[in-house]
Amino acid sequence: MLMENLAAIPIFKNEDKKRFELKVDKHLAFIDYKETPNQVALTHTEVPEELSGKGVASMMARKVFDEIAPTNKKIIPICPFIITFVKRNNEFKPQIDERFAGYKSL
Repeated sequence: MLMENLAAIPIFKNEDKKRFELKVDKHLAFIDYKETPNQVALTHTEVPEELSGKGVASMMARKVFDEIAPTNKKIIPICPFIITFVKRNNEFKPQIDERFAGYKSL
């Protein structure tokens, strides 16, 4: 699947399951979260094996950051993938809560 096709797929915030979901070719990728009035902790990223290595996790992370941005909530990147994503895409660092223990290493 090409990145531009992924870009057209909307992210869905499943509040019952506390995760952001992305459906790609009958497969479900997701990022689990915990939310408070001021923060969103991204705790786990999961991409089915069939979609592995195709940029799905990165595109999903980008969509989640874009979804959270208008709320002005700060993000706590608990998931190791999200931490790596922010290190590689520094434009998202301003959304990270500066109180996050690993903030300076991002």
